[in-house]
Amino acid sequence: MRYLRSLFSWRNGVTRIRARSRAFASGRPRRERGRTAADRLWELLRTRGLRALDFKRQHPLGPFVVEFICLEQALVIEIERSRSAAHAATRRVLLERLGYRVLRVTENEVFDDLKDVRRAITRKLRLPGRS
Repeated sequence: MRYLRSLFSWRNGVTRIRARSRAFASGRPRRERGRTAADRLWELLRTRGLRALDFKRQHPLGPFVVEFICLEQALVIEIERSRSAAHAATRRVLLERLGYRVLRVTENEVFDDLKDVRRAITRKLRLPGRS
């Protein structure tokens, strides 16, 4: 918890994220490299094919740069790569503490069955009339 407090500063009652500029700068090389699985998923998300929601790509969030995010639904979508399971679990816990729901999909799922990935994203969204 102390780690999370160190990321934020309070000024005039407004929370500000201190690590934003560093996180944004570290995300630039990731954005410049092409990732086929990410590109394919981005094609689905950016066309507003999912309930006309606005998704952003490579968005700085706390100490991280998340792959995809829908700010209005507080949903983070990440593609699993060869990171360690401990790193992924820690990242997930910290993002959930910040108030975001996290959906992780593998590269194979994106390549093999994009329709299933789309269904998983739709299930994670908070839609009117659903709890």
